[in-house]
Amino acid sequence: MNTGKAGQRTSSRYITFNGCRCNGLQCDCCVGIDLANSPHHEVCLIIQIIPNEVTLKGTIRLDGNDIYTGQLDPSVAPVCLPPLPSVCLAINHVDLQKRQACTKLTFVVFTLVKFPCIGQQNGQLVVEANTYV
Repeated sequence: MNTGKAGQRTSSRYITFNGCRCNGLQCDCCVGIDLANSPHHEVCLIIQIIPNEVTLKGTIRLDGNDIYTGQLDPSVAPVCLPPLPSVCLAINHVDLQKRQACTKLTFVVFTLVKFPCIGQQNGQLVVEANTYV
């Protein structure tokens, strides 16, 4: 499921993308997950851009509890959710020129949702649609 325009609310049968809220150099993007034989879960990705660094600081929050906080770059991804070990956050595109990273939530080999790409340009946060594989 793509998020349509960057950060807009969309939904499918199993996933509801609740959009992104950005303030300063941080964006919070959340999805609701309703998989068969599993209770409803809310997964939020909080991305903070660290000025003058190439990496992003990220927090993955599952049902209100932080389950991962640290650097988000291809060397640490994918990060899988302990209660849902087949659901993982993966980085699907990095653009060093734009200082941008794009992430997606996967279930085994299937993409559940693509979060918008988040980057920094001229000291400002830039959010763009994730059109990458």
